[in-house]
Amino acid sequence: MLIFLIGMMGSGKSTIGKKLANKLGYDFIDTDHLIEENYNGMIKDIINHKGIDYFRIIETNALRNLCVDINTIVSTGGGIVLNYDNIIFMKSNGTVIYLENSVESLANRLKKTSVESRPLLKDDLEGSLSNIYKERKELYEKASDIIINCDDLTIDETVIQIINKLV
Repeated sequence: MLIFLIGMMGSGKSTIGKKLANKLGYDFIDTDHLIEENYNGMIKDIINHKGIDYFRIIETNALRNLCVDINTIVSTGGGIVLNYDNIIFMKSNGTVIYLENSVESLANRLKKTSVESRPLLKDDLEGSLSNIYKERKELYEKASDIIINCDDLTIDETVIQIINKLV
């Protein structure tokens, strides 16, 4: 089974994806890390030097060019749903799971990371997140086969909920 994890930055896609892959005995791929490896740079640098539109193109290419076995968890970038063709690709090739979080929950998680590493966030963390969330929420919901609200769940509880929904 191919499983795509979608959701906002800070929703836990990479952390949960690794743990889920380990629990299921699946491979794990993080499209953001794949892009950074292929382009020898951090995503923030790619966006700062080439622009967000260029980044969205290489993000789509990374998704389309995944060489995956059947049993793989794919953690996607938060904006993967902005290209409708990406939604169609994911839904046609696997199960799409939306890791839903409130803006407050995301802000609390992201306060611990450097805003510098998140080029779409401005000085007003919660305001920036709120604007991005409003733009993407409906897309995440439409793209998903399964929605897991992660606000009050630990990583392990989230993984268990995902496994329970898959069986």
